[in-house]
Amino acid sequence: MSLHDDYLRITPFEIAFPDADVVFAPIREESVARGLDPRDPHEFTLLGSVGSVLTELRDPAGGPAGSAELGTLLYHGYNLHGGGARPHLLSVAAARHAVDGRFTASEWELPHGAGYLQLPQHMFWMGSEGGDAAESVDGMFWTEEPLRKILHVLLVLGIRGDREGFTVVPVPGAPLRESGRWLEEEARDEGPDFAATLPGSELAGLHSIATAGEVLKLLARVFSAMAGGSLGVGERVPGGEPAPGQPIPSAAKWCRIEAPHAP
Repeated sequence: MSLHDDYLRITPFEIAFPDADVVFAPIREESVARGLDPRDPHEFTLLGSVGSVLTELRDPAGGPAGSAELGTLLYHGYNLHGGGARPHLLSVAAARHAVDGRFTASEWELPHGAGYLQLPQHMFWMGSEGGDAAESVDGMFWTEEPLRKILHVLLVLGIRGDREGFTVVPVPGAPLRESGRWLEEEARDEGPDFAATLPGSELAGLHSIATAGEVLKLLARVFSAMAGGSLGVGERVPGGEPAPGQPIPSAAKWCRIEAPHAP
């Protein structure tokens, strides 16, 4: 299976919020008028404009698009839009370093208060044998709740050309005061973290994410390595046409996270 990391693929933000300026304007106006902090999930839900936006976005047929997950997606999308951070694409080499590199417990910082980290396409999977069908992990939103220093993360799965939507998996909020130990703490009860669970996937160099701890561990390792210089970051701009059969490119300006020794 090809692991695509040549350019930033269309992001879930672009898919869900094609008219972001219009959608988020009333939320911004109300949060300022009422003195509520939209980075706090509880205060975000208190905004009447949030309920109105969710009503407009909700799928009349119900399902995941009509559930609480949509509210979590709106929370992350709004804060990403307000923070102005470029989405980051993790290269294959950088992902290998995050999974296989040696890390010790230490302090690290988020590069922005909110953002989206896109993983190499088809490199990480979620799902298990005998359970739900496995889906490729596209990436993860993150938003910091600054007052309580809580990190909120939302995984995004299953972005495909033959599908209009995608799957989201919220990760329970995690105290950033504990983030140093995320780098090395084992998250799985059985087997190594990120170990492949799909038959034959280990031969293709694929990985699985099975626990919330692995999500936090991957995010922490990427950002820690960025801060320490073992992963480099370069700004990119959209451009060019994809080859036939390649993913749809994003229209956003973006950053690439790469191992410095990689070509």
